[in-house]
Amino acid sequence: MWPLFYGARPNTGLLSADGRVGGELKTLVIYDIEEDRIRTKIFEACKDYGLAHIQYSAFFGELNHNRREELTQRIKRTLGRRNGNIFICPICDKDLKLLTVINVQPGGILDA
Repeated sequence: MWPLFYGARPNTGLLSADGRVGGELKTLVIYDIEEDRIRTKIFEACKDYGLAHIQYSAFFGELNHNRREELTQRIKRTLGRRNGNIFICPICDKDLKLLTVINVQPGGILDA
């Protein structure tokens, strides 16, 4: 799943194609939620917003500011006052280029 980072559509930066503010940024969502039912709802919310499931409790994809804010509000409503930690992290292309992936396949084979 990690090649998604490299294969995602080019980021438009802070400006959309027509020059308006609000272009899409890559967004990483990571969560740690105790309650299965709530964790499943957070999972479904991330999928509904087009994010790719990259790890057990992690999603990645492109969202503009408004969609990221909508997702944030939906997640807040879903979590309510229950225990949980959720990180919603926008990532610019410049920072994404610094990404290092270490992937060891079954049998101890390093996939570099």
